[in-house]
Amino acid sequence: SDCFMKNCYGRFDQLCREAGLRWHSESGGPWKHDRLLFREADQLAFWGRNAMPQCEFWVPTSRYRSNARRTAMSAHVYGKRLVSVEAFTHMQNHWSQFPALLKRPADMALCDGVNQFIWHTSTASPEEFGLPGIVYFAGTHVNRNVTWYDYSRGFFDYLGRCQAMLRRGHFVADVCCYTSDKNCAVWTRAREWSEKASLHLPAGYSYDLLNSEVLTQRVHVDGNGDLVLPDGMRYRVLIVDLEEDIMPIEALRQVVALVEAGATVVLGERAPTRSPGINNHPAATEELKTLSAKLWGSSVTTRKLGK
Repeated sequence: SDCFMKNCYGRFDQLCREAGLRWHSESGGPWKHDRLLFREADQLAFWGRNAMPQCEFWVPTSRYRSNARRTAMSAHVYGKRLVSVEAFTHMQNHWSQFPALLKRPADMALCDGVNQFIWHTSTASPEEFGLPGIVYFAGTHVNRNVTWYDYSRGFFDYLGRCQAMLRRGHFVADVCCYTSDKNCAVWTRAREWSEKASLHLPAGYSYDLLNSEVLTQRVHVDGNGDLVLPDGMRYRVLIVDLEEDIMPIEALRQVVALVEAGATVVLGERAPTRSPGINNHPAATEELKTLSAKLWGSSVTTRKLGK
């Protein structure tokens, strides 16, 4: 997965920049294949190699179906201004959707952090095909042949204003959460970071996921004890809530350094006991156990370390 990210996504990004271009992809890394299963792909990092990470949402379903929240997280932590979305996709009856049905899922995508709609789909239908013309097999169709097209100005103006406003300032979240890079590979939408989480935020609070790359290379503590990213994002609390007992030693070193520098860190139930991979093995795991005991090794609910 790392080779794919570096040599495909990363290399393509480099070539585009050299040519004065920017690029984006809808895919956050390798997915399941008939013969291969890239379960360790860190989607946040893959999207972070895009100039504009892209997600999708579908209509109509019994519940909102989208990976927009996870894509927006990647944009927040990697300093991307635009979060695009393949919008209004469906595979039901043609021409069955109209603005009154489309507004609610559009609003939910906007609330998830999207600020660049890419309509799925606007089909070029030559006049000789008559009405309603020809269309692609999937998507909510929008072109001059749709019956409500001439009455849709207000709806499009609304979407435009929302997107313009959401490109200003920064997303507000009280919490950033580190669960492991593996959890960053989950495609399905979840309000909580994991069904296995030992910690849950109360209603009204939001969070962004961090991966090891962002945690170790982009996060620092300011004079107020806030966790700050170079592009302006800031968080009041870091939650470390591991699904397994595995954590890269570099990530745990950074957590300890952030605590000592004044950050507030909330620890989940699972303390790490081993560092993944064979790099500097077994010394890395021994160091990890020592640092883990420094943070988790007490039954006291509140502890002070460094600042």
